[in-house]
Amino acid sequence: MNRVTRITQFKLLKGIVAFCCLVSIAAAFQPPSAGLQGVLPELAPYDVSIDQFDIFPEDREDWSAWSESTALLVADLYEDTELDAAGQQELLNKLNERLAFMEKSLKDPAYRALWDEFTILYGRVSRRVDLAQAALDTLTLDPAAIQKQQREEAMAKLDSAVANLQSAMRRVGSAGEGWLTYFKAQELADLTVDSENAADVLNSAKSLFEGRESLSDEQKEFANRAEFDNVASAVNQTLEVWNMPPPENYDIEALRAELSEVIAAVESYEESHKAEAASQVRTYANSFGEHALDNGERVQAALQKHYLNPNVIITASESFLSKMASDPRTTSSPISEYVGNARVSGSSTTSYNSTVNLRPNPNVAELELQLNGTVRTNTVSVVPDARIGTGGNHTFNATQRLTFSGTRLALYDQPRIDVNVNNYTTSINTKADGTLFEGTGRRKAQQAIAARRGQTNSLTREKIINQVMPQFRSEVPQQVEELNKSLEEGLIAKLEEKELLPESIKTRTTDSELISASKILKEGYVAGDQPNVGPELNRGASLQVHESAVNIILDELNFAGRTMTETEVKTELEEQLSYWLGKDFKFPVEDVNAEGEPVEGDAEDADADEETVFIFDANDPVRVKFQGNKVHFTIRAGFKREGKDDLETQIITVPLNFTMKDEATILIEADTPEVRSESGANVAQSNAIKKRIMAAFPPRERSRQLEIEREGRSPIKLSILDLSALNGWLTLKIQ
Repeated sequence: MNRVTRITQFKLLKGIVAFCCLVSIAAAFQPPSAGLQGVLPELAPYDVSIDQFDIFPEDREDWSAWSESTALLVADLYEDTELDAAGQQELLNKLNERLAFMEKSLKDPAYRALWDEFTILYGRVSRRVDLAQAALDTLTLDPAAIQKQQREEAMAKLDSAVANLQSAMRRVGSAGEGWLTYFKAQELADLTVDSENAADVLNSAKSLFEGRESLSDEQKEFANRAEFDNVASAVNQTLEVWNMPPPENYDIEALRAELSEVIAAVESYEESHKAEAASQVRTYANSFGEHALDNGERVQAALQKHYLNPNVIITASESFLSKMASDPRTTSSPISEYVGNARVSGSSTTSYNSTVNLRPNPNVAELELQLNGTVRTNTVSVVPDARIGTGGNHTFNATQRLTFSGTRLALYDQPRIDVNVNNYTTSINTKADGTLFEGTGRRKAQQAIAARRGQTNSLTREKIINQVMPQFRSEVPQQVEELNKSLEEGLIAKLEEKELLPESIKTRTTDSELISASKILKEGYVAGDQPNVGPELNRGASLQVHESAVNIILDELNFAGRTMTETEVKTELEEQLSYWLGKDFKFPVEDVNAEGEPVEGDAEDADADEETVFIFDANDPVRVKFQGNKVHFTIRAGFKREGKDDLETQIITVPLNFTMKDEATILIEADTPEVRSESGANVAQSNAIKKRIMAAFPPRERSRQLEIEREGRSPIKLSILDLSALNGWLTLKIQ
């Protein structure tokens, strides 16, 4: 008996038991609050239906059982008609516990073998649970609770403004304390949403602030400072909220209908990724709430969390950034100078390299460019009575703090340098050597060296600073400006030209990662989901691209509604790739198989030499989905046929697999395409199209090695560690 059958039978048994219980208490039964009934679909969506949870390996029966029970919880959310609002909330709580467990496991290397399965389930379930929770919360809002929440939010802003005023006035001294008393700052600070005298205190404070115009010119100038204005504004806003009556009763049926439309639009987008469905989701994310007590705040937040998040995320570890900045150098120079009455000669060798130190900052990426080096010296100092040999092994660390906005690097603070001086004596020769006074002469020399050690070290430190800092101060700003110019004239200019400049870019840093999250978004489209959960990146870098960003870019190809030969499609793709790569790109003239051998055409295929002519659909001609570790390309197009009627629009989905074959090679293979049309299946036509598609996608091998050229420096050699396509995200990891 397979798993799906067992689950189905179990659910049937549950239904029979529930029905018997209802019959036995029919007399006492009162209809429950409907909650999400009639708002959610009657059946669980396909990708969270029971059989879609059957993804764990057969040898992991323990996790298969866990997956089954999770599947039943999801099914009950949609299909259990006996659950009232309270029962639905209890069910959502259980699902949130499952999600919390998966999130924790996705950060724990002990569960690495199950990360793909957890990622798939977490993404599918979390989107549904968050939206269902928002819908249920919206349906069960209490007008009094809404009023209290609004007051709490207004009071929090007032508290902040008053605290800033108190801090500023206490710096002034006793005069400031007098102003705090005059404007009743402490009374305002003591207010809570439960204060019975709140309206009286607020009205009194409002009158005092409005009366500032009657003060003397000197007092008026002081009392009109920004700190006072901020409190006055917060008092007015809080009083306005305080005087608002509780929200009126709302049309619950209209709200339920509106929520049902939102969820239907979301499920349509989840299934098809069509532009029309995306546009509907975008509209609801920005404007839902006509009939909701909270003006749609909760539902809009859930939609924005999963459908309007950043869709291009770059993460770089500190070690990776240091590798990119690395430029090891060694220089040597002779030493010949006079220091006081001593003639000093010898040699100096300086070795240094650049590294990056990340500084935690949640608001903007902050990093420290470090120049770490050693200076080794070997000198002989000659004075009238002695010849002193000295060795030096000194270190320095020059730093320049920078911020990165996602499009520009900026200098932050002045450069600094720390120098650690280590001079030591290697030999002492005096005129007394070989005489009875040799020991005395050496002791005097050692005493003289010790007496001047501080001065010697100070001179050494000063020389190193003078050697390092002028070049560091000039080169770092120059390199920053060159990099900014390269970004501005390269990628940013191209994005602007294509009207694809990100709507927003947010950067931040931890002590080990730099994260840049961009949102590429155009009118009528949606953006990204929450990024896939995973452990912190401790090496290399990753690029995460959501399918929404790729679909926006694919629409820029302008294939919609056009009739194009296969050659024309190929040529335009080559032009676009050349544009973005900044160099000429051509598809291989001849395909190769997994062994690198040329793929020969099928002599039995009578149409093998005929060029395909596409009639692209006017809507969604090309779409991608990143699901189940496959890149699913969907083409909506009809075909021209010589001497025959045109073939109607076919919906062709080609799944591509990316496998790390060995340490040097990625194997790219296509699964059997799915072919269908709106009018139904034509087996012969479908098979012919599948054959043609498979011929166009033979197994290919590509190198995992990458090389980044650097002007004036050695190239950076990188390797692709992993390539995955899960939960809407294509993730490339490199080292």
